[in-house]
Amino acid sequence: MLKKTQCSSDKTENRVDPVAAFIPILKSHLIELNYAPNTIRLHCSAVKSFGHWLSHSNATLIDINEETIKTYIEEIRVST
Repeated sequence: MLKKTQCSSDKTENRVDPVAAFIPILKSHLIELNYAPNTIRLHCSAVKSFGHWLSHSNATLIDINEETIKTYIEEIRVST
């Protein structure tokens, strides 16, 4: 059943995506909290999306602040 909730990143993403290394930790935490498999996938997907956006924006973990989050949310709203 863990394969259904798997949301790990491949090694290529780990070099580019600043949050990819945290996805397995997030997944483990959500499993411990008894989140549903689909909810775990959704949360992991959201983190992956944010990580990809950060890397395309040439941002790092240090750059994350309230303004960064607001910009990300605005950009994904425009694109959907």
